[in-house]
Amino acid sequence: MITSRAKPYSVLISIIISITGTAVHSESQGTNPCECAASKICWTLLLSSYRNNTISARTEIEEAPKNRFFPDSDASALLKSDAHGNFLSVRCGPKRTVCNAERDELQKRVIYTSFLAALPRKGSTDALFNPKNWAVTGEGENLIAKTRECKPDLFLELVEAMGK
Repeated sequence: MITSRAKPYSVLISIIISITGTAVHSESQGTNPCECAASKICWTLLLSSYRNNTISARTEIEEAPKNRFFPDSDASALLKSDAHGNFLSVRCGPKRTVCNAERDELQKRVIYTSFLAALPRKGSTDALFNPKNWAVTGEGENLIAKTRECKPDLFLELVEAMGK
C-alpha cells in the first residue's frame, strides 16, 4: 500500500525539518503543506518521496486484483507514458473495452494519494484517502486545496516530478 512505502521518507522529512527548524506541523491538521513548500529542503524531499510513491503505486496496480479500483474493471500500468501522457490503462465491462474516464480518475488518484502519502504527517493517511481504492476523502481534498494556495500549479508540478 502506498502509505506503508511512504513512511520512511515522511519520517526523514520530519527529522530534517526538526533539525533545520522549519515548522510544517500544525496542531489541527498535522501538516502545513505551504510551510513545507516554502522550505527548499522539505519540498525537495517531499517530491523525492512522491516519485517513489508513484513508482510503488504503479507496481501495486499491476498486482491488484480485478475490481479493486472500480467495479467490473482491470487496471494496469504502462511501461512508458503514451503520447497523451497516460501512464495507466483501465478496461471495463464484459468485453474489457478501454475506459478513459476510469483511467483518468485512477491516474488522478495515483498522483494525489502519492502526494498526500509523502506529506510529513503525524499518524495514518487513512483520513486523507481510502487505502483500498485510493479515492481521496474530503480531508484529503482540503489538504490539496490548501497546497494549491501556495502552489497553484500543484497538479502540473506533480505530473512533471513523476518523470524525473
